[in-house]
Amino acid sequence: MSYKSLVQVIKEHNVGKDLDEGLIPMYKKTKFEGKEFNRKKEIKSCKDMIKIIHKVAKMQDNMQYTAETGGSSSTGNPNKVWENLRDAERALYDYIGGIERGHYDGVIDMDRD
Repeated sequence: MSYKSLVQVIKEHNVGKDLDEGLIPMYKKTKFEGKEFNRKKEIKSCKDMIKIIHKVAKMQDNMQYTAETGGSSSTGNPNKVWENLRDAERALYDYIGGIERGHYDGVIDMDRD
């Protein structure tokens, strides 16, 4: 399914709603550029996010169709929600590993092109 047809399906499903309503907002530029990186603060933020991901996964377990349910791309797939939560958790643990190895130490420089 192309992006354009996916947007059309979403629009038809959400008649009268703004397409961006309820979607995760676009990230903002960091307010920390040029400041010293704080490992402890960043790791705490990651661990807090992981706890929230676990809470969301538990919320899904209380739904009628849980993560053990498959589905299709056109009808939705509860298992896909769980897979993406798991991927987000893994990405946070990978980021924590990079922090612990000193990859982000020093002054924060976003190095934008």
